Amino acid sequence: MPDDPKALKRRIGELEDDLKAAERRVAEIKVERDEATELVERMREHAEDAERIIESWCEAFDMQHTDDGKLSWADWIKAGEDARRIGPPAARRREAFQFQLR
Repeated sequence: MPDDPKALKRRIGELEDDLKAAERRVAEIKVERDEATELVERMREHAEDAERIIESWCEAFDMQHTDDGKLSWADWIKAGEDARRIGPPAARRREAFQFQLR
């Protein structure tokens, strides 16, 4: 390194500028980290809310977890779906009667 005082002062100035730039970058990274931490926290809260909602649906509709990890409807809901597909007993009788008349 030269012993020239001007060259040393210039080099010190360059190093100080580099240090300031590094400090600014560290500050930027800290802001980015804080924003990411806040986003992760909001996402965690959202996931917890969604889990609570799903659990409340499971409780309200008497749903059960199956062995393969899926949810199944309660028997009373399955029975209602079957009845809707088949139709009410009076409608079945009416259809049978109309078929006999043809």
